[in-house]
Amino acid sequence: MPAGNALLPRLLLLACGCASSTLAAQAPPARCDLKQAADGEYTAQTGQSERLADISRTTLGRFDALMKSRPWKPDAPVRDQMNTDERQALVGIQVQMQANLVAQLFESRRERDIRVISRMAGIADALAHASPTLPADQASDDYFLLTLLSGMESVNRPAIEESATPDSRACTLEHALWDAAVEVANQGAAMPELKHMAFTTSKLAQKYGNPIPPSEELEPTDRELFNSLVPALQRMRATRVHAESLMKLALLESTSKAMLRALHQDQNEMPGDISYTGTTWQRWAQQGQVTPGQHQMVAVLNAINQRIPADAPASARRAE
Repeated sequence: MPAGNALLPRLLLLACGCASSTLAAQAPPARCDLKQAADGEYTAQTGQSERLADISRTTLGRFDALMKSRPWKPDAPVRDQMNTDERQALVGIQVQMQANLVAQLFESRRERDIRVISRMAGIADALAHASPTLPADQASDDYFLLTLLSGMESVNRPAIEESATPDSRACTLEHALWDAAVEVANQGAAMPELKHMAFTTSKLAQKYGNPIPPSEELEPTDRELFNSLVPALQRMRATRVHAESLMKLALLESTSKAMLRALHQDQNEMPGDISYTGTTWQRWAQQGQVTPGQHQMVAVLNAINQRIPADAPASARRAE
């Protein structure tokens, strides 16, 4: 056993037991199924995207009707031949189309976020159980998500209070991720080996001091005893990482929703102006409405957006 033995008493406190009791005490009482919540979230989001696509198709219909409203001379720009009312109508159509396309881009990103976050939850589960289904192709998107998830271990675990957002009280993806984190943490706290590990490490700490020295410095019988705890310790750590990963994914999900609300506000203030994107979020940050954890998660969302772009807007996918 390497010098990391010294962390063992601390791991026993932090791995699952203390965190689990705190989580369980403040968790929503109703169990929210992760797959069901993700499917519901995605269905609602695609519905919003389709509504915007319908508006775009209607706007295109207005443009088509304007172009067919009377014959135009082929040797001159159509705009130059329009009267004042026709020009105003054309400008209105152009502004509406630009605003719709920008809005659809943001809604498509949100669809992508839902798919990616629910997929990362599945990867976190496979990682915790050393599943053979873990992505192995380093060129794949899933391998990128596995790498991103592993890198999120350095991100601060969200505070329990961050599970009390308005979206977390309904059976949403955010709520389901927090529920799943609580369940995993409770499983860790219920490990039958936990009491034995606590007793053994306490006994070794009394004999050798705390922190316990590396296993090679222990007496042979104590070394054997300590090394017998290693498999359970590894399971405990995997459980802790799994629970914390789900908590961080819940924060990532709530940040994705908050970012969409900020983008909506951007478009309310400057319809169709994509250069205005991010203005509301920056204002919220200056006003203290963005938490440090959300700042970290914005970087994760940006990494996802660069690697896994959103699909084309629904109006472009299903133009009539």
